[in-house]
Amino acid sequence: MTNKMILLSILASSIATIITRAFPYIVFSKVKIPKDISYLGKVLPPVIMIILLVYSLRKVNITKAPYGLPELLAIISTGLIQKLFKNNLVSIFLGTLIYMILIRFKF
Repeated sequence: MTNKMILLSILASSIATIITRAFPYIVFSKVKIPKDISYLGKVLPPVIMIILLVYSLRKVNITKAPYGLPELLAIISTGLIQKLFKNNLVSIFLGTLIYMILIRFKF
């Protein structure tokens, strides 16, 4: 692939991303947001987090040491951090940090 093709691919991807991100703001800036869309905005983030949780735990082996202990401790700490700070970004960041520390230094 030539440099020109690579740049055109990046440009096309960038434009597509910008359009899909801006589309809801453009469409719903003058119109009241439908109830279905509001409902999806409320329920999708927790559902996506559950899907990510199941996906990330799919290969944890609970029959061999460390028996999924780092994952369990990271999940519990992430839940506690979320309850304490009520901030998804902080919870995800600190939970990931705790998990990385656990698997690197303890297990």
